[in-house]
Amino acid sequence: MIITIARECGCDGDKIGEKLAEHFSIPFYNKKKIQKIAEKSDAFGRFPTFFGEKETSDFLEAIAMDMDSDVIRSIPKKAMKAVIIEPQGVLIGRCGNYVYNEQAIKVFLSGDKKKRVQAIKEKHGCTEREAARLVDKTDEKRSAYHNYYTGQEWGQAGNYDLCLDETALGVDGVVKMICTYIELVAAKRG
Repeated sequence: MIITIARECGCDGDKIGEKLAEHFSIPFYNKKKIQKIAEKSDAFGRFPTFFGEKETSDFLEAIAMDMDSDVIRSIPKKAMKAVIIEPQGVLIGRCGNYVYNEQAIKVFLSGDKKKRVQAIKEKHGCTEREAARLVDKTDEKRSAYHNYYTGQEWGQAGNYDLCLDETALGVDGVVKMICTYIELVAAKRG
């Protein structure tokens, strides 16, 4: 089983992913873990901007190499499949819903912006203004990255199985909802 989680900044995606991985006894992959695995293989060298979340560099590289959109859209699949050999685990970000579209339970986490800003303020010990800037900048970067590599609109409900408000449900509520969804889908499939 693979569960992919895309999220707005301040929605505790890593905490939720770690709890799901523990619950289902499957690996947990976030940006840092994926980068470490990629650096140990040749994948990071082949796809440095994908693993570094810098869409601008890839855009310029694509122009220079005269890449068409099909070539660009193939990068996430090639990069992730070079790093995660067996598609099993909880994957945070990295265009996971696109890469593992047919195999995954695809989740998008969103939430009330004021609550997300407050969560970032507490996490980083910064001012509310700095936290708000970080939330906006991170969300813009994630959206641009996802849209560039997939051609899909980041956060668009049709690209996910579940869209949940983490600020309303909390970490444990989101984990419970995802587990319940997985159980219901498994029961329906027989």
